[in-house]
Amino acid sequence: MKKALSIVWLSTMLLVNSVHATVAESYDKALQAFSEGEVQDAYILLKNVLQQDPSHLPSKLLMGRILLIDGHIRDAIIEFEEVLDAGADENLVLAPLSRAYLFSGNYDKIYEMLRNQNIQGETKLAVILIAGNAHVRENDRDEAIALYEKHLPQFSTSVPLLTSLATLYIDNDRLIEAENLLTQAQQIQARDPDMLLVQAKLKEKREQFDSGMALYRQAYAIAPDNPSVMRALASALAQRGEYAEASKLVTEIEKQTPGDIQNKLLKARILALTENQLEADKILTELSEQLSLLTDQQLNQKLELSLIAGVVAYINGNFDLASTSLSRYLSDRDATPELLGMLIDSLLRVGYVKDALNILKKHESVVVKNVHVASLACELYLTIRRRFKCEQLLPAIEANFPDTPELAILRAKMLLSKGEREQALALLDSKLADSEREEVLQLKTVLLSQQDSFESALTYAQKLTEREPDNTGYQVLLAEVLIRLGQVDQASEIIDAVLKTNPTMIGAVIGKARIDFANGNVERANAGIRKALDIDKNNVSALLLAGQLNILQKQFEQAIEYLVSAKAISKNDVRPRELLVSVYQQQKDYRNALSEINQLLAIERLSATYTLRKAEILIELGRKSDAQKQLDIVFAHWATQPQQLIQLSKYQVSADDLPGAEKSLQAAVEHSKDEIIPYLELARFYIQQNELAKAESQVNKAVEIFGNTPNTALIQGELNQEKGQFAQAFAFYKSAHQTNPNFSLAMIRMYEMAQQGHQRDDTTAYLSEFIQHQPQNYFAQHLLADIYYMDRNFAEAAPLYEALLKVDGLANRHFVLNNLANIYAGKDLKRAHDFIDRALEVTPDSASLIDTKGWLLALSGEHKAALDKLRQSYTLNSSSPTLHYHLAYTLAKLGRNDEALTVFADNKTFEKTFPEKEKAKALQESLQ
Repeated sequence: MKKALSIVWLSTMLLVNSVHATVAESYDKALQAFSEGEVQDAYILLKNVLQQDPSHLPSKLLMGRILLIDGHIRDAIIEFEEVLDAGADENLVLAPLSRAYLFSGNYDKIYEMLRNQNIQGETKLAVILIAGNAHVRENDRDEAIALYEKHLPQFSTSVPLLTSLATLYIDNDRLIEAENLLTQAQQIQARDPDMLLVQAKLKEKREQFDSGMALYRQAYAIAPDNPSVMRALASALAQRGEYAEASKLVTEIEKQTPGDIQNKLLKARILALTENQLEADKILTELSEQLSLLTDQQLNQKLELSLIAGVVAYINGNFDLASTSLSRYLSDRDATPELLGMLIDSLLRVGYVKDALNILKKHESVVVKNVHVASLACELYLTIRRRFKCEQLLPAIEANFPDTPELAILRAKMLLSKGEREQALALLDSKLADSEREEVLQLKTVLLSQQDSFESALTYAQKLTEREPDNTGYQVLLAEVLIRLGQVDQASEIIDAVLKTNPTMIGAVIGKARIDFANGNVERANAGIRKALDIDKNNVSALLLAGQLNILQKQFEQAIEYLVSAKAISKNDVRPRELLVSVYQQQKDYRNALSEINQLLAIERLSATYTLRKAEILIELGRKSDAQKQLDIVFAHWATQPQQLIQLSKYQVSADDLPGAEKSLQAAVEHSKDEIIPYLELARFYIQQNELAKAESQVNKAVEIFGNTPNTALIQGELNQEKGQFAQAFAFYKSAHQTNPNFSLAMIRMYEMAQQGHQRDDTTAYLSEFIQHQPQNYFAQHLLADIYYMDRNFAEAAPLYEALLKVDGLANRHFVLNNLANIYAGKDLKRAHDFIDRALEVTPDSASLIDTKGWLLALSGEHKAALDKLRQSYTLNSSSPTLHYHLAYTLAKLGRNDEALTVFADNKTFEKTFPEKEKAKALQESLQ
């Protein structure tokens, strides 16, 4: 006995050591792949490791780093935090974790890290740099400067810290201090490209543009394949008007980083503005032509160079340089609307709100005394999501231009920016009802589309394209409406024509992706939306479609990132928030879902739909009393609408508000007129609450009003079934179905009773006779086969199932295949495997199908492969007692008897009823 135990112990230890060796070997391979840049290979290897050993900390840490690289920020944070909780060295984890917190906006957690006394060395420096970045993101440069200055004595030889602090000094015009830091950095690492870029920025700040260019070129010579360096040089070349060389660099950058929005330069910016305001497009086109006509002599003139530098910097998103250069130009030249718009936008984007206000006040005479200029200024504010600035201008504009069409259009745009679409449309209909102005037609198209009035929107969109058939913006708008109306082929022709002449037009690119999405071509839609976001990463329509695509592919974290970006850009747009609520609910992240729904209610306070959604989330959070209050609000909205009241009653039941549910259903009956459904729902509610006297009264009332119909027979059957009068219940169900053979619900009720062991013979006989007369009723045939299967009458079930497999488009085909696999498991394993493999092709992630596959492998003697499948199934559904039996059986075949017994004990298998219970008990006894 002792020798036997020793052998068992030895074999167990060998098995454990083998597993550990496999884990260690796989981790080493993953680490090597990661080091060589093969991130996907490393990810796959790590997944295998963590499947074998989920607590293997080195693998979890490396997995977190890979998830961070791939943009799965939330998952990365989970991995890092779990590693920390398991006792890993903080100095290994905090640097990547702080970066993940930065990407997710958890800035407070980064600041909290800095208070940790245990971190040191490079880890502490990394957290300091990231914390400074977080302060900058919160528009608190002074705090970032103070942080860097505090730690500079400790890390005085760190070039990244020196250059980061120097950059902030330059932004704050502390140029001498910045120069001192850069001199210090140069002494440490003279050929550091990032340091050279900051030196170039300093030169530009001092208007030493040639010296700055020399530094950009020097950095490029050191790091010719670094996209950041290439981008900086390209931007500098563009500012100098050296477009040919800049374009070559941009082409090279695009090969390395095709998603970089800055590489799209002038065209992307013009196209982005095209979708918002046609006047801006015309202005920027004129400026582009003006720049191309400048002579070499003019390029050397200080003010003209400032103009070029400012415009090109603005186009390239370098708003610091744009605000500096344009301010210098306008200090000695008359302000024009287009340059004022660029300057104010640049100042706002870098956080200099007061400076922007000062510029606006200084040039107010230009802005408010010309209605076109004023409209352009306001539209610019709306474009950059600074609506309150436009609101400040409106009184003066209205005083100078009362009752003008431009003012009405501007007010409509203001309402649209607030999300008040109905009010905006009402304003246009009252003030500009007969207007044929293109701007009015365009606004009406957009507003009607957003209210799902696509037929009406189509009329206006067609007017626009008839008026300007060559306007690609109008063509894209028409295509969008056609897509919404389901006229995808016609929309596709329009979009394809636009893309032939203008392949980077953002609206057309999005439209093409939307068409691919509508046609179910997810891969092409993904590629299209990536292209759209390469052109303009802040395009709300592109971000929304990217979110929807990721939701469809169950890539929820990516979807959240896109939707959060869309929400931040378009604060009063309900669409990203609605999608976020759905994603959070799917992830069971009800707290975030509640936060989003509260924000939706802040936008539309009287929305019954949002209030109902809030109640649903509160129910999931267990806050049922709070949910009841929300449902009371919904009742006030829907008090006279029967169908909505029925829907409301179901939520009230879930919130344990039975009196509320009864009240809603009674109100539905009261306002139902000639509809039977409310009567049936109220009777069904009483049946469910076991208030059978009330239920009977309600059923009798329904029969009295509506007579003997399939519906009244069905509810009488349900009442009798609840009373335990199963024969009478079956008679009513049979009557309901005989009256209307297409009334499938009556058959379902019979089947449900048969499942519970009542009137099974009667149901079998009725369905058997029925399908003889209606052999094309595959639903009835499926129910009958399932009853035979439940009775283990495989001889009758198998022919029915096999006949069903010949039916095209059969619903739940995988269940039929699964049952056939189980039927043939005892007599023809080859056929059984064929059936289950076909089922798994249809539904590869089904726990029950994977269980069947594992069981068949076990019966075939492939016990190791069987165990792998059964464990997969267990991860998906650990409550199945049949699966417990299959697992224990397989473990026993592998000689792992103790584990087999543990499966039964841990899952309390024998407290449940299942077909294999006796076999499972016999197995348990044989192992003890």
